[in-house]
Amino acid sequence: MTADSNVLDIGAGVGVWAVTAAKLGAKRVVAIEMDELLVGLTRKLAAEHGVTDRVEVIWGNSLGVTLDQEFDIVVSETIG
Repeated sequence: MTADSNVLDIGAGVGVWAVTAAKLGAKRVVAIEMDELLVGLTRKLAAEHGVTDRVEVIWGNSLGVTLDQEFDIVVSETIG
């Protein structure tokens, strides 16, 4: 990963991988999560680690989300 990396986290859960990517220097991280409760936790974790400027959290099914960019790295840990 470089400082220019764009990272997509599908099935973000509480956002551990999204926040980690931002802390490792990713330029932009998009985290997609279906569980509304977990979306809030991801946002809280990003705030606690000071990376809200680089982590965008989207509530929804990744199959129905349209994104306006390509990603260098995709992380996915989906269940169900």
